[in-house]
Amino acid sequence: MDLSRPPREVLQQGLDRTVELTGSAAGVVYLAKDEQLLPVAGNSVKLEAIDALAFGEGLPGQVAEERRSRRLSDVPNEEALHLHLGFARVTPQEVVALPLLLQERLLGVMLLAATARYDDQALQDMDGLARQLALHFDYAQVLGQMERFSITDGLTGLFNRRYITERLEVEFSRAFRYGSELSLLIMDLDHFRQINERFGQAVGDLALAEVAKLIRRSIRDSDLCGRYGGEEFIVVLPHTNQEQAGVVAEKIREAVAGAEIGELAGEYLTISIGGACYPDSNALSLSELVQKTDEALAAAKSGGRNRSVIG
Repeated sequence: MDLSRPPREVLQQGLDRTVELTGSAAGVVYLAKDEQLLPVAGNSVKLEAIDALAFGEGLPGQVAEERRSRRLSDVPNEEALHLHLGFARVTPQEVVALPLLLQERLLGVMLLAATARYDDQALQDMDGLARQLALHFDYAQVLGQMERFSITDGLTGLFNRRYITERLEVEFSRAFRYGSELSLLIMDLDHFRQINERFGQAVGDLALAEVAKLIRRSIRDSDLCGRYGGEEFIVVLPHTNQEQAGVVAEKIREAVAGAEIGELAGEYLTISIGGACYPDSNALSLSELVQKTDEALAAAKSGGRNRSVIG
């Protein structure tokens, strides 16, 4: 199993392997969250047709509540989850639900169904496979968290400077190679040092985190944003020309200028934004594009702040 893959893909791989090894006809993995079981992986079933369950509800819910495996044989037709085998729908002969436990912590429930009785070996294997799946899923989550920590800024949740710079290099190389447009915005909160001096660093940190949220809400999912320095932010806009970049910049500026941050006691933040676009700015390299963006930011500041300038 490839534990470097996203956690839910690890669950899917583990479920598929368990179905194969135990001779099951179908299977579902539920994740436990807030006293509910959410279906997240399926084999030979349609996940969209499976409802979330409360703890104590149905066989999986009972297993979640009791934290022990349950086996249901000779499933009554009127209560059965019918299985689609490609050519017909059949009633499973046997269903087994197993808790996915890591020490005492419940991660979820795995439900397996067979069209014939499970043999003793398959039943013995299930417990071990459920323990392995819980362990592998938890490990994949830890790896994912470590990766996120390595590329994100702890205060704002945006990409950190190292990672956003690496992504900018990739995006510029792609734009240069294929002749596509790429815009870059660098922005700086106005007079932010005074905010820290008047209200304290803790309030300043809260303000930075709030501005980061405003920036994320102002851009597309395909755009990239990061914390570039203390109170500096950077936004990378693939497939965006100069005019479009100006619209985005103004959207961000207006969002920040209009935001009420309670900890600032009625005082409003403003932000200055500089931008440049490839190839509109005639930058022939990434360093030139960054330089032109910095120059535009300097022009926004010298022009009175709380404004955007796209060079």
